[in-house]
Amino acid sequence: MVMRIARILAAVSVFALAAAEAQADPVKIRAGWSNTPTAMAPIIFAKPELAQHLGKTYTMEAVHFAGSAPEITALASGDLDIATLAPSSFALAIENAHMSDLRVIGDENQDGVPGWFTSLYFVLKDSPIKSVE
Repeated sequence: MVMRIARILAAVSVFALAAAEAQADPVKIRAGWSNTPTAMAPIIFAKPELAQHLGKTYTMEAVHFAGSAPEITALASGDLDIATLAPSSFALAIENAHMSDLRVIGDENQDGVPGWFTSLYFVLKDSPIKSVE
């Protein structure tokens, strides 16, 4: 009986050690951005409470680009995991770079859509501008 308990404890110890060693490093996510506030990648983690699993299950590296078109090259070469592509760049990535496996995972900016913020334009009351036309 004592030997049986010892074997069970030994087996549990082996499984516990194996489980502890099986924990992987956090996944590194490289996210491209070109300008703020349209791209929130460089500032989204300013409030750590919003990213509860940052550093535990994933890490995030914000990579700056001069525009969304260079992000296509970085995606194609594997240097980038997530890109903030303009609609025109998204189409170019699919059509010209043949990146048919791209997926939209979020929409950071919408304008002119009912229920969403839209850009406002103001002019002085005594301005000669009286309408958008």
